[in-house]
Amino acid sequence: AHETDEILWVISIGIDKADDGDLLVSYRIANPQAETPSGGGGSEAQGKKKSTVMTIKAPSLAEARNILDSSTSRTVSQSHNMVVMVSEELARDGVQDSIGGLMRRRDFRGSVYMIVCRSQARDMFTGNEPPIDQLISRWIQNYMHSSVDTSYYLSLNAHDFYDRLKASSGAPLAIAYGLNP
Repeated sequence: AHETDEILWVISIGIDKADDGDLLVSYRIANPQAETPSGGGGSEAQGKKKSTVMTIKAPSLAEARNILDSSTSRTVSQSHNMVVMVSEELARDGVQDSIGGLMRRRDFRGSVYMIVCRSQARDMFTGNEPPIDQLISRWIQNYMHSSVDTSYYLSLNAHDFYDRLKASSGAPLAIAYGLNP
């Protein structure tokens, strides 16, 4: 059992292709101190960043996770991860080898949303912050669930994506994502 401040809460993972063929894996990490005001006043939590993006260059997702584990004093948890975002460039080159290791992790949930973005995933994380009054985890959740109301996109998860990726009878589907200029 760990205290909340002893855990590094990964809430989004972004995967980009590096120039040399390695992966650039970006982890959006929640800052619980910014999301939970101490004493109920709220003034201490205001002004703090709701999340931090850490990017690691590695040959595989497993290696990136190992580097993340060894570069922080906290225990890394993906149990609250909601999004896996892959750059379009990497998706076109193929992601089966990359995603397979992620799907087999004990703390990874197959119900996370699978997204392909037009530019770099890291840019999507840094260029898209929630409104001031929302928790970042709640913002991601509400954004993804809005597909039910708006029908602008399908709500597609990593488990379905991976099943279709391995199948010979169909192509994998993911949410297409981009920022307005």
